[in-house]
Amino acid sequence: MNTGSLPSRATFALLALLLFTSATATSYRELSLQEIFTATEVGFVATVASSSVEMRGDMPWTVVEFEVQRWLAGDGAENRVRLAFLGGSRPGGASLQVNLMPGFEVGERVMVLAYDEEYYSPIVGFNQGVWRLRDQALLDAQGRQLSLADDGRLLADGPGVEPQLVIDAVARELEARQ
Repeated sequence: MNTGSLPSRATFALLALLLFTSATATSYRELSLQEIFTATEVGFVATVASSSVEMRGDMPWTVVEFEVQRWLAGDGAENRVRLAFLGGSRPGGASLQVNLMPGFEVGERVMVLAYDEEYYSPIVGFNQGVWRLRDQALLDAQGRQLSLADDGRLLADGPGVEPQLVIDAVARELEARQ
């Protein structure tokens, strides 16, 4: 039998793997700090108060509640904010994991820059508008430290600076847009 014109099993396996990989990948364009600030509708510094999964239709959503210590942008009338993220696991039920979706641990301190509308991730730039306060630094998902240059400009990956000074600079940046 001549199989020269038929694709091999290895070719089919490779194509299936490529299709599966592209179907499960999360992609987004990396934003500059200025683009993140420009897109921000809601911004705050908070402690993660709770995280739970609820079903919306047939899809699980993780709902994270934040206890706000400081408003940077947005209404600012509430001391609690709830944001919903597509995905999550329910015991014995539906499970959906979205690649690169930001996750939050109860008790951790974060600075969040978000949209005021519901999206699969309400965080500006999918996961780029969240920094975690760890070891006296504000760190993004890649471990880069949000910092200040000597002239006061915000830097996406700079030297160690007191986090409160950085938060104050972010607040000034967001206020200057109005």
